[in-house]
Amino acid sequence: MVRQLNSASEMARRLVFLFYIVVFTTYLFSCVIALALHGVSEICVACGSFILLSVVRIVGYRWLDFERLSDSFPGGCALDCIPRNVRTEVEALVDEFHAPGTDWTRRVAIRHRLVALEEEEPEIIKAFEDDLKAVLAA
Repeated sequence: MVRQLNSASEMARRLVFLFYIVVFTTYLFSCVIALALHGVSEICVACGSFILLSVVRIVGYRWLDFERLSDSFPGGCALDCIPRNVRTEVEALVDEFHAPGTDWTRRVAIRHRLVALEEEEPEIIKAFEDDLKAVLAA
């Protein structure tokens, strides 16, 4: 199966993630230079890059899916081939299945829904292999 091109929003996420990596390396270098030179301007640059790093990190992890991007950087992973809505639905179903208060009828319904999602999106099997084995074996 040919891998689909990324959407515009996915490309924007990846560009912001690359910007985050650049800001992080700038922060590390400016901290080393500030420690070596003890200059006020170097310390200000380190503090400024730390503030920018913190803002980009908070925004990225909250809204731009940085956790998945950091796992798949730089080559990509199986999760990249699955649409976001399907990925979040599978994650929610697996979490609900493993929740302590879930009764057996709901667990059977979750299994049926996961099997239906596997038929719709076969990439789910490779991306969520361990989770699906745990759900279908229990």
